[in-house]
Amino acid sequence: MNRLAKIGKIKIYIPEIAVREFLSDQQSKIRTVFEKNKSSFNSLKKYPIPQQLRDTLDELNQSFEQSEQDTIDVIKQSYN
Repeated sequence: MNRLAKIGKIKIYIPEIAVREFLSDQQSKIRTVFEKNKSSFNSLKKYPIPQQLRDTLDELNQSFEQSEQDTIDVIKQSYN
């Protein structure tokens, strides 16, 4: 069926509500993954760790915040 759709022999219609529900679910799962990682970074910082590692964890945390939104944007764009 995918092959036929790619060559224009058939068209597949997906209701808008199904697309929104799918995208919402994907975004929720992505947020969960990123939150788990950020939580792990913060858990590590509770221990006596070298300052260099502490700085790296802070940088990773900031990077993850931006990457989370970027990933959600890519998911949205992939279905437009």
